[in-house]
Amino acid sequence: MAYEIRQIVMSDLQENCFVLHDADGNAVVIDPGGEPDLVLAHAAQNGLTIREILDTHGHIDHVAGNVALRRATGARIGIHPDDAARLSDPILSGAAWLGWEFEPHQPDNLFREGDIVGCGAMRLEVVHTPGHSPGLCMLVDRANGAAFVGDLVFRGSVGRWDLPGGDFDTLMASLRDKFAALPPGMTVYSGHGPETTVGAELEHNPFLNGEFEHNRFGA
Repeated sequence: MAYEIRQIVMSDLQENCFVLHDADGNAVVIDPGGEPDLVLAHAAQNGLTIREILDTHGHIDHVAGNVALRRATGARIGIHPDDAARLSDPILSGAAWLGWEFEPHQPDNLFREGDIVGCGAMRLEVVHTPGHSPGLCMLVDRANGAAFVGDLVFRGSVGRWDLPGGDFDTLMASLRDKFAALPPGMTVYSGHGPETTVGAELEHNPFLNGEFEHNRFGA
């Protein structure tokens, strides 16, 4: 691996924030949740310069630290355009429903399918995977075998599809056409819970191995 990955679990929702940094001290933060001070402390302790903030999607537990990190570091915030409105809307982001403090803001960068984002040794391909939210994206490092998937898929489960902008059929298409096409040995870093691999989910995840019966459980 050309860089190090630090997972920081945040808030009561146990959201995974990932800090990636290379040997030169360049750092990328993926999905800064509700405790940005933890990220800043990690950066200070390790002499890191945070240059990019990448949001896999716009739900509040993944973006609550955006403004504080940008203010403290000058890092640029990037998100897919289909979720950009969630950064300025407490209802779309879910902040209003959870009672979280929310400072509306705008992204600095809109990334799309096929774009390469990040800095230094961290070069991540944007793979658009809607269904949990319209703009959810995986950030994939094919060279180093890593995929940061937000709330697309978890170990043994997937992101919910009943939130505003979510859709079950769209989610399943993203899983089938985008996630399942990744190499089986690729490590998967999810927005909640432990890491897994693509192959393990194809074998054991009921949403990917055909065991889940949608009509039985409702939508």
